Amino acid sequence: MQDREAIQATLVKSSHTLGHSLASSHMSLSTLPTSEAISVVIPTLNEAANIGHLLVRLHQVLTEAAISYEVIVVDDHSMDDTIAVARAIAKDKGLPVQVLIKQGLPGKSYSLIEGFTAAQFDVLAMIDGDLQYPPEALPIMIRATEHSDIIIADRRTTYQGTHHARGRLSHVFTSIITMLFGIDTDIQSGLKVFRRAIYDNGARSCSGKWNLDLHLVTYAAFHGHTIANVPIEFQKRQAGKSKVIPLKVGLELLHTALQLKVSRMARVILERDVSRVGNTRMPNEEIAPAISQAFSSEDIELETTRL
Repeated sequence: MQDREAIQATLVKSSHTLGHSLASSHMSLSTLPTSEAISVVIPTLNEAANIGHLLVRLHQVLTEAAISYEVIVVDDHSMDDTIAVARAIAKDKGLPVQVLIKQGLPGKSYSLIEGFTAAQFDVLAMIDGDLQYPPEALPIMIRATEHSDIIIADRRTTYQGTHHARGRLSHVFTSIITMLFGIDTDIQSGLKVFRRAIYDNGARSCSGKWNLDLHLVTYAAFHGHTIANVPIEFQKRQAGKSKVIPLKVGLELLHTALQLKVSRMARVILERDVSRVGNTRMPNEEIAPAISQAFSSEDIELETTRL
């Protein structure tokens, strides 16, 4: 229980306040206190009808809030005019946008990784290119970096109203994550803001098309970083088609979640055993044999119950 309580303690209890602030129309975004510049990464695949509008809205809201920014569009070999539209809008309006053509493996996670690798600022953001997430939430989320390390746009109250089947699957997955890790957040939300340190450490073990978010959030929770939820109104897709195959994505995420759980259990057991021997850290070359030995012990069931 101590491990779960420690994770829950990292969750910010100001979600309602932040969400209320986002909904307050009288609030001037230009008054938000921030000196941070932000790198916004947008993964795209056949979003020609949406990407131009998103870039314009991003520029408008971040400029009004006096936030310096760059946008990195990483296109996963679209078959439509996504690249041409993004480049034309950026050139016509003089926007700080660079458009990259994906060099690595297909999949949203790998697009994000290439974008964050090219990013220059310490504060990072990701936003889907389908206009279902409001870029207008970003100033509030950026302000939250003053007291939080990763800020997640929480669509759970409106998700099922826009896509019933995916909303229900997302609810089931979120419930599983809460049960496994004690983390109460919209973990697969396509709009997040976080510090580079979260990405640099959390993305190391990412090896799937869709599971980068899961690695980032669980890393943050396990290592004592503060997580904040900002409620948003999730929008219906107005143009283009979703790239998500719910069952396939769900199975990948479930598999990743179970792997992370097992890894966490092994780490807890190792730390317990090391502290018994002499409160010293175990050399890296000894970790794998120790994990194997730990999982062959008879007290593994007891450890599972405690987490």
